Amino acid sequence: MAVNKSELTSAQNDIFHENYQYMWEKLSVTYYQVSQTPEKCPEIHGREYLPSYAYLCRCMKHDYIPTVSTVNKIVDFYNANILPRVSGYQFVNERLRLQDVMRHRADESRSAERIAGTYRGYYLSPTEEGGVCGSLMYIQSESGSGEAKTRCVYYADGFSGDRLLEEFDFAREADSAAAQQSGIKLYAGEVQVGENTIFMLLQSVSNPAEKMCMSIDVLRAEQADRENAVLATVMQAGGAPARAFFLGMVRREQKVLPSIEKNQKEIVRLLKIRAENIQSGSLRVSGLQEQKWRAYIKRLSRKAK
Repeated sequence: MAVNKSELTSAQNDIFHENYQYMWEKLSVTYYQVSQTPEKCPEIHGREYLPSYAYLCRCMKHDYIPTVSTVNKIVDFYNANILPRVSGYQFVNERLRLQDVMRHRADESRSAERIAGTYRGYYLSPTEEGGVCGSLMYIQSESGSGEAKTRCVYYADGFSGDRLLEEFDFAREADSAAAQQSGIKLYAGEVQVGENTIFMLLQSVSNPAEKMCMSIDVLRAEQADRENAVLATVMQAGGAPARAFFLGMVRREQKVLPSIEKNQKEIVRLLKIRAENIQSGSLRVSGLQEQKWRAYIKRLSRKAK
């Protein structure tokens, strides 16, 4: 529902400005970047809804009272990028930051449950030879009760061919010694849900100093639930030189899975880190990159039909 009053009250104007600033914080971009340098944030949608750059600047000033038309344009832009959608009435009457905190507490379990399952993972090799490596990840459903509820995650790394990926079973290969004979590294850890991100904190079974932190955007985790594919950002340290990389994840029950041996070129292109992935010193998966990864998985499925 759009705002249809002719002018905002003083209280509504205060809430509008608070929500306007919160919107840019949540998107992790500035109105200047979206309006003037859109090539630097290709993951942002709905630029056509926004008012001119001059009005975007004015909206940062608390003494400026926006027109109803300007408010409705900003709400349309908000809804093109952020879930859940809000109405114009909510944008000028409800503090969205507080609403998000309460919603996060209610939705935390649901978000983690949506990502539960077994995934095949793909990432670029850190060696000079390059190429693609494979991995498997098993994210458990919630276990325990009350405050003691936990979500465990298990990760097997170091697959160089499709056969081992197809045959590996977490229950059978729980003995790290048996896995290591095949060159496979085992990790175990837990899932933690932040306000906007699902974190998987992992530790090597054989070398506790070796750790990984994987992160997935909450909204993209919901997309993984619907579309069986998602990209994670991974930080690894402790056992070898620290590094960061992207992990392409596909649910194992997907009818057709990318082949490490046959699809090297396409996977390398999709998972390569580019300049637009580095924002304010942090590594981020772009929305466009995410879309291309999911489209690639869909295309493989269509070819198999």
